[in-house]
Amino acid sequence: MKKLKIAYGVAGALVAAVAAVGLWNWHAEHLHVASLEKQVAALQKDEMRSAIVSSVSKQLGDIASDQQRIAEEKAEEAERQKQVADEERMRSEIAKREAQEAERQAKEEKQNAEEARHKADIERNNAMLSEQRATEAKRQADTLRYLALGHSLGASSLQMQSTNPEIAQLLAYYAYYYTEAYGGDMFTPAVFQALLNASHSWQTWKKHRGAVTGIDFMPQGDDRFVTVSTYGEMFIHKKVGNRLETKTILSSKDLDFRDLYVTKQGSIFALSRSGHFVYWRSEMAKPRIISLKQVTYPLAFNALNDRYIQVIGERAMALIDLSKKDDEAVVGVNNLNFKVVSCGLHKGMSVLFDDQHHEYLVRDFNKIDPPKKILPMGTVSEYVYSASSDLRFYGMTDGSIYMYKSDSDIPVKMIGHKSRITKMKLYNYHLYTTSYDGKMNFWNTESDKTKTGKIEPMELLSMRAWILAFTSDNTGQYVWTGDHQGNLTEALLRVSNMKSYIETELRRKHRDFTEDEWTYYIGKNEPYRPVLFAKGKEVRR
Repeated sequence: MKKLKIAYGVAGALVAAVAAVGLWNWHAEHLHVASLEKQVAALQKDEMRSAIVSSVSKQLGDIASDQQRIAEEKAEEAERQKQVADEERMRSEIAKREAQEAERQAKEEKQNAEEARHKADIERNNAMLSEQRATEAKRQADTLRYLALGHSLGASSLQMQSTNPEIAQLLAYYAYYYTEAYGGDMFTPAVFQALLNASHSWQTWKKHRGAVTGIDFMPQGDDRFVTVSTYGEMFIHKKVGNRLETKTILSSKDLDFRDLYVTKQGSIFALSRSGHFVYWRSEMAKPRIISLKQVTYPLAFNALNDRYIQVIGERAMALIDLSKKDDEAVVGVNNLNFKVVSCGLHKGMSVLFDDQHHEYLVRDFNKIDPPKKILPMGTVSEYVYSASSDLRFYGMTDGSIYMYKSDSDIPVKMIGHKSRITKMKLYNYHLYTTSYDGKMNFWNTESDKTKTGKIEPMELLSMRAWILAFTSDNTGQYVWTGDHQGNLTEALLRVSNMKSYIETELRRKHRDFTEDEWTYYIGKNEPYRPVLFAKGKEVRR
């Protein structure tokens, strides 16, 4: 039973096992079938999707084909447009090159035109310059010709002075006319001397017994002038017409006047070699004679300013204070350890010259610079300095004059006198000098006149007497000289005055060049055009 139960149990177990296996197989088959169905369903979905995809792909393919066709058409169109653009670009390039070539040609033509215009301008400018040069050359030639004519007429006038004074005046007048009209130098010796001689510009009066050693005009507005002499004479003069009215201020045989100074206020100081100075004002009845103690053999006055003047003696100096009373006027004396032979003023200070060829600058009344050798060696008789031109002039005892420019230590030697220089005065660049040789010379020392290193003198006066003193009048038109014979001489200074005098004389005589005289003196190449009586006035070219 037990075995049966075991058999039943085993059989049951087997049946259960078989049933379980069969069930599992069924279940597995069912799962497989389900899986297959799912696969089939999936395949169907895939097939449907494939169909859709295929359809979509076909559609996309068609679209792609259309797009490709469109793209190909666009590509073809783009190619056509590219060809058209290339053709346009080529045409544009060609046009551009043509434009550039045209521009280049235009620039070239413009440059050629500019060059041609520039060349034409140059040629025109050259032509104008040539014309200007020709005109200037002609003007210069004419100027030189007429200036040479002026000099020639002046020289001819000098030659004719003694034989035919009237023709000499005409020649001098036309010498002035051509020189002035063509900008020449009126102080050229031939022209200036001809005017001087033809104008009869001087007259002389015998006034003093002794040598005239000082001459000076009263202040501006007063037409009188004072003179002193070695005979102790002090006179005051006034010219009335052709007469010289003279009044004696003082005459003393005990005095020997060597210098004269008139202040701006009209006070007169005269220096005597006897060791005195004389002081006089017009309101004083008599002049006052004041002794200069310790100053032996006074030589000259040096006016330092409106208040002080120095008296220079051979061995001492005295200082005079013009603000003091007569007896108190000498406020100082300074003894010197050298012998003074001449003196002058330099920049408001006294400069002294000794007999050993030295010069001394007096910076203060009691302060004198160490001696300085005079170069060139020689004895100085006169010295003058001009602040406006910064020129120094040394007049020597041998008649020579040395000019020093401010920027040079090398002097310019001026030769025109034969004897001791007695007086020099400088007005700007115009130097006037006198000498024992009886001459008064004029020197034009302007800088452009001295480049050659040679300055020619022009003779203002020549007389048979030593000219010891001179001055100009307050108008600057006349110069007055005094000589060792006691004569006073007046001479014209201004060229315009000389010309006016000659012109007046010629018109008074109704005298001008005849045609024959014109041809002879002026020349055949210059048309006959006298100027003295052309409508009563000078004709200016």
